[in-house]
Amino acid sequence: MNTHDNEQLNGTARHTSDGLTVLVATTRTQGYRPNDCCACKPGEMVTIATMCDRIDELADCNCTLCSFFTGLECDRATTTVEVAQLPITWNDYVTQHHLRLRRAGALTDSDSWSIATQVAEVITSIASDFPVGVVLQRQGSAILRRPE
Repeated sequence: MNTHDNEQLNGTARHTSDGLTVLVATTRTQGYRPNDCCACKPGEMVTIATMCDRIDELADCNCTLCSFFTGLECDRATTTVEVAQLPITWNDYVTQHHLRLRRAGALTDSDSWSIATQVAEVITSIASDFPVGVVLQRQGSAILRRPE
């Protein structure tokens, strides 16, 4: 049962008649860091899916896991994302996160809807902190604007 049928957004998400502000994979600025990679299709919506075991003690961890975003469709890594305005509804966006979690197989259907909503809120909140078109990178739990 789909339990996220409201169009309510958290207070910081940007939703306009043009769509929702989210993070998407990009190849722009690839090569800035030695561990850069983009195994996602440019423009694919992403999430933050992995953290190393040391993240609680090292907020600025530079290990490979703490540098990646993960594509919602391909489930592959990218180190660069771009803030984008996409023609997608809140429900459709949460559904994409839910489907990724279900493919991973680690959660029940009801748990994955709840977590998908929470993750979507976090990603749209991050995206809303930056102008559309800006390239970002991840360093541990910090999301930073990448120099161009």
